[in-house]
Amino acid sequence: MEEYFRWSGLKATINATRRNHALEHATIHLLSQRLPGVRMVGRSTAGGFWLYGAIPVDLLRQMTEEALSRLQGGERRLAIHENCGTNIVALGLLAGVGGTIALSGNKKRPWWDRLNVLTNIAILSAMLSYPFGYWLQEHVTTRVDNASGRIVAVEEKIGGQTPTRFVRIAWGPA
Repeated sequence: MEEYFRWSGLKATINATRRNHALEHATIHLLSQRLPGVRMVGRSTAGGFWLYGAIPVDLLRQMTEEALSRLQGGERRLAIHENCGTNIVALGLLAGVGGTIALSGNKKRPWWDRLNVLTNIAILSAMLSYPFGYWLQEHVTTRVDNASGRIVAVEEKIGGQTPTRFVRIAWGPA
């Protein structure tokens, strides 16, 4: 029984992180429309998400509330972002697996004779990384469901060179 509760707690943590990741992406989409050219980076946790960049706190709260409303209203596409780190992971995964396969082939040939295959696999990996990354975002690293979420706080962190905000989110049952 104790094992069930441990797994249940881990599952809840993962689901909250995935929901916050989706909300982070949706918020960045909306902020990018309002503040074109402003650089921002997000990072999600089970308790909310960090946003690095010169974003006014009031605007961040407003855009996060709108993003939450729009995600809950069915705008799932807002959960996927082209600059997500998941796309970089997808490229690394595809290139790593492909490179391993290419170099583990015919052992009688030296590795440099297999460079053409390795180059083709690297190019193919780069071509497939965004579609694969989008798929990973949709099915693995973000979650859009009917859970009730609310913004608890938008906290401004002082110190460091980059303005930093933490958006604290609480999720109810799905």
